[in-house]
Amino acid sequence: MSFCLVGGRKAVFAQERQSLFELDDAAAYVWCRIEEGGTPAAIAEELVQRGLSPEAADTAVLGLVESWLQQSLLQFGPAAGRFAPPTNGIDIEIAGLRARVGFSHAALADRIVPCLAHLKTTAEPVTAFALHATGSLVHLFEDRRHLCLMRDRQALPVLQRYLTEAILARLGTSFALHAATLVKDGRALLVHGRPGAGKTTLSLALDAAGFRLGGDDIAILDAKGRVRGVPYVPALKAGSWPIVQSFRPDVRAHAIHQRLDGRRVRYLPPIRFAPARSHPVKAIVFLSRRGAGAPALKEVEPLAAISSLIGTAYSPDHRMTATRWKALVGCVSQARVFELSYARLDKAVNLLERMWDA
Repeated sequence: MSFCLVGGRKAVFAQERQSLFELDDAAAYVWCRIEEGGTPAAIAEELVQRGLSPEAADTAVLGLVESWLQQSLLQFGPAAGRFAPPTNGIDIEIAGLRARVGFSHAALADRIVPCLAHLKTTAEPVTAFALHATGSLVHLFEDRRHLCLMRDRQALPVLQRYLTEAILARLGTSFALHAATLVKDGRALLVHGRPGAGKTTLSLALDAAGFRLGGDDIAILDAKGRVRGVPYVPALKAGSWPIVQSFRPDVRAHAIHQRLDGRRVRYLPPIRFAPARSHPVKAIVFLSRRGAGAPALKEVEPLAAISSLIGTAYSPDHRMTATRWKALVGCVSQARVFELSYARLDKAVNLLERMWDA
């Protein structure tokens, strides 16, 4: 890349793309400081000294750098001397993925490792993630490839996003469903719902009532129609904190993180995780929230359930093969399938417990 000043206008020429990109004054300043070896965090601090608020400076630098990364105009490499090797780390295994997660600063490790501790393994990792903090900003690498630049409070949600991508890429003949997995008596309950339907809150309430949480967001369906959850620590959005506090008074003791969409979340470990293996499915529940009234379970026709599940399914090759179709049909056919409409969480849990025991 070559920065140039032509007739008072500032631009970058990308030789590989044979393209010219014009920059405004702020973008030109950030670009030139990066070329001089400045870190995004240091550049953001310089913008603060020039009158911007810390939040506005971080946002400006993050926006520019992320845009340039996406356009392949800019690259960060840990071998370039810009980043020190990670000095803290943990080896984890989750849903068949073995990864080493390293941190350049102890404070960053202290914020993230407690949410990964239940995944610790002694098995040899097949991939490595590294988080390098520079001030309040964090660079994320996978096997020396730069993935993302974010604020430090966004590091855990973003790390989980890329761990999930690595898990999904290795599914093989299996595929993933957007559903929570609860396990009791050796069999699984799948809970499916649109974002905001209360899937995570209900999962934690069922966990407190005696189920074991396999995962609150992703379920992996194998060729035999059995499921296993991807056991991340559940992330609770701010609106659910007062509700969950009624049965988990420790919720406010956990640190606040921020997703890339700006939503604040706390990561609340379940009372117990389910064994890390696949289970036959006993029941599937589709959530339907309502403002008032007693909870109710209405049976769902199996083909309609399959159609809904396919709508949020994922496979590495984006295909519903005959093997996967047979697995999904087998999963739904062996299960009772319901729509749960409810207003109060405690009454919904009681109804699901009675359904399970029946």
